[in-house]
Amino acid sequence: MKKNVRKRIFTTLLAVTLSWGIMVPFAAAVDMVAESTTVTMPGGEVVTMWGYAVPAEPAYDTAFGPNGPPVIKLTAGATLTINLTNNLAEETSIVIPGQQATETNAMVPTWTDGTTGNRGVLPANLLKRVRSFTHEAAAAGSDTYSWGPLKAGTYLIQSGTHPAVQVQMGLYAVLIVDEVADAEAYPGIAYSNEVTLLFSEIDPYLHAAVAGGTYGSTYVNTMQEGYRPRYFLINGQPYSADRSPIAAGVDTDTTILRFLNAGLRDREPIVQGGVMSVVAEDGNPTPFAGAVQQYSIDLAPGKTMDATFSPLAAFNGYVPVYDRRLGLSNDGASPGGMVAMLEIGPATHTLDVVVDPLGTGTGNIRMVGAPGGIDTATLIPDSTEDLLAGTEVTLHGTGAPGSTLTGWTVLDSGGLPTLECQKDPLTDPDPYGDCVVVMDQNKTVTATFTSYPAVTLIGPNGGETIAGGSGYTIAWGAPADAVTFTLGYSFGAGSPWKTIATGVTGDRYVWVIPETVPNHGDLYVAVIGYDATGALVGKDTSDVAAQRNSIALTTPSASGIVLSASGDVTYDITWASSMVSGTVANIGIWYQTAPGMGWKLITVLANDTGSYTWTIPVETTTEALVGVIFYDALGEVLYLDVSDNVFEMAP
Repeated sequence: MKKNVRKRIFTTLLAVTLSWGIMVPFAAAVDMVAESTTVTMPGGEVVTMWGYAVPAEPAYDTAFGPNGPPVIKLTAGATLTINLTNNLAEETSIVIPGQQATETNAMVPTWTDGTTGNRGVLPANLLKRVRSFTHEAAAAGSDTYSWGPLKAGTYLIQSGTHPAVQVQMGLYAVLIVDEVADAEAYPGIAYSNEVTLLFSEIDPYLHAAVAGGTYGSTYVNTMQEGYRPRYFLINGQPYSADRSPIAAGVDTDTTILRFLNAGLRDREPIVQGGVMSVVAEDGNPTPFAGAVQQYSIDLAPGKTMDATFSPLAAFNGYVPVYDRRLGLSNDGASPGGMVAMLEIGPATHTLDVVVDPLGTGTGNIRMVGAPGGIDTATLIPDSTEDLLAGTEVTLHGTGAPGSTLTGWTVLDSGGLPTLECQKDPLTDPDPYGDCVVVMDQNKTVTATFTSYPAVTLIGPNGGETIAGGSGYTIAWGAPADAVTFTLGYSFGAGSPWKTIATGVTGDRYVWVIPETVPNHGDLYVAVIGYDATGALVGKDTSDVAAQRNSIALTTPSASGIVLSASGDVTYDITWASSMVSGTVANIGIWYQTAPGMGWKLITVLANDTGSYTWTIPVETTTEALVGVIFYDALGEVLYLDVSDNVFEMAP
């Protein structure tokens, strides 16, 4: 996400800092909507969420989306009014623990029978319980809530109605009140940069019960059924590698970290590579603020804490923030959870990624691995990221149905191509794989996607080198109706086909080649595509056999070579090797005077030198060949290669 500063009162929680918010010293009126949406979590589970939307904020697209819950930032002494529109099918309300509500009926509770006011202690009323801590906006209705004068601090905006459920469903936001706009968080607590980190979690069983109208029966309450969160979030999202890092200034800044816990479990945030000093809890400055340094803090449910942060040493780089209580997985579907990356240092280079408009196909590009930030497939596509100098970026391309990634192009700041991501399909085990770029200047990366009207094997398809015991990426293209694939291999004409894998999806498969596949000779691969009903869509095989060698004799190999032998003339035999399995004990170099004749030993080497100076023997032949063989300790052949063409030997 390109971090252009935009002046606005609402700032998404994925923003680099919250200093973008407009400081309103006297009064602010905000229109908010409580509504329902669905989100797809890591692993594919679809969860119903509730949340606060701000219609006036164009970047805020869903109640729970790439931009997270809204943030309101004001200054001490101001008043805040929220005009709440309730689009939910049940009553809701808004409270801000720690701030003084000022509307006439602010502290009037609502009871489980829908009545309001002080119930007294009559026996008949003992069966009733408080449903809401304040007045409610009716289902499909609206109401207004006010607070002020606001005191400095960091606060949770949350539902005051059945908060154990409605806050868990996602009805929370953030209020930040500065003592002095963008300068003092509290009296005497100055800062030059700030980061907000809102921790929350999702129990999909509770969400499903609420969405299905069974809450109170199948999921009675969190005490009886047990609260089982399975997804863990910071700033409204589980961690993923394509999530932008959060700018935390430079190492000489005074950075304030604002922690909030909207979940129902204790959390223990830790910032790796630096120390924190707690300056406030729940909006209340602590005595001797900043005097005690610590690496983690205790963040109870509903709690907010503010701490200043300093790197342990002069530092430019990316620092992880995570939960020490191990909210670090997403239902076991993927790693991540409560993790965020802080970017410390000036972001000096810009990375832009684009899809080649001249390609016949389409697809998406995302960054994998730290620090993250590129994802063209999200609800709000992000194809530009400002990064620290020297950052190594890994990009992954995924073709749309019917399209396959077939190449990368990298241009430097001057628009000239670099050699990064230029891969040789004959030698690279995954020539259609990820692109790795080092940010030593501004760069533009273009991914080319190709559409295939028929099932087409891309590689291995034309003389690639493959070695037994290695991993090789088989790549193919196919029309959109081909959804599963069967892969197989053969050693050529008359050799039976053997299955590599069945039921494969996508357009890549990393084949870990069995040691039983010999390391010499031809190898053909086949791909067969099927539609959703299992009907055959099409198939394709290698046009040219791959070579099962991990060594390649380079000289003598060309045609037309003549070696004159007089007993003291030498010739350099050379080879290239790529050892991927087995233990080489020695290397034998051989020659023969004609195909089918016996091989004669030239020498045995203990090390792979890549070359040997051969004193040419006095022989007369027009069909000589040289062979290089790698042996293990038992004398078994591991790898071998022979001259591609015969050569002439003459006195």
